[in-house]
Amino acid sequence: MRLFRDQLPRRVKVFSSLLSVLLLISAIFVFVLNDMKKSILIPVNKIVSTGARVIVIRIPKQNDMISEDITVYDANMSPPYLVTRMLSVDLTPKNELPTISKISLTESQWRAIDAIRQSWCKFPPIRHEKMKEAYLYTIGVRCPLRENLFNSILLEIPYDTLPNELNELIQHVPPIQ
Repeated sequence: MRLFRDQLPRRVKVFSSLLSVLLLISAIFVFVLNDMKKSILIPVNKIVSTGARVIVIRIPKQNDMISEDITVYDANMSPPYLVTRMLSVDLTPKNELPTISKISLTESQWRAIDAIRQSWCKFPPIRHEKMKEAYLYTIGVRCPLRENLFNSILLEIPYDTLPNELNELIQHVPPIQ
């Protein structure tokens, strides 16, 4: 019994040291996990399913650049016909806002883009298996089902078949600096 009592303080110290190490490891894990969540690439069909977004075009990364998303918002937004461009992955430090480029389309530009969206909702383009990922735009499209209900679809469109209106939109929205 006396042997156990003599070892008790040492065992408590070992246990307390192990507990401290485990707490430190779990704290590091939580911080790393929070930073990783910010850098996860969210699929564009998930992005378009929230808020007033109707089209999200992911511009493939070129060289070592991070890909960018161009988002077209519903015409009923304020301001109307809003389009934004931002990095696909949020790399901004905490307590800072991400860098976003914004433009407003004219009503006729927005209608032309919305007509493409509605067409894709009815007849989604088929991806050819031969196409390499580097040559594709990944596009999320919000499609109405019935009043207040929608479905989001994921499209992969080759560079050379992207409609002119969307090519012009990509050129028109200033890139992120």
